[in-house]
Amino acid sequence: CHVEVTTLLIEGQNTGEDEMQELSAFLAGLNPQLPLHLSRYYPARQWRQPATPPELIQRLAEVARQNLDFVYTGNLPGSYEAGTHCPDCGQLLIQRGSATHVFLTKGRCPRCNYPLDIPAYEE
Repeated sequence: CHVEVTTLLIEGQNTGEDEMQELSAFLAGLNPQLPLHLSRYYPARQWRQPATPPELIQRLAEVARQNLDFVYTGNLPGSYEAGTHCPDCGQLLIQRGSATHVFLTKGRCPRCNYPLDIPAYEE
């Protein structure tokens, strides 16, 4: 079973650093390699609260990375977090864009040999 968690971040609603610390610590207690996606809110239809600032998303991602190996930011095109990087050495492992490129060797980082629990890309 593979599980990933996505959280829509809305400024003033669920964007406290303490909240992110608590959420990421809980998820890390389940598995520190559990992916967490932090998605930026944009106004649409009837709710017109301003879009969540990109800087806030980035700051909360850094808080979550204190506990989790794989934290991604969403709705921020072109960001570093669009790819998967080795939590040990920082090597790019999965590059996402118009195409996906995978740089894993038998479920491990090709640079430092760190074991990765990424079942969709196991050889």
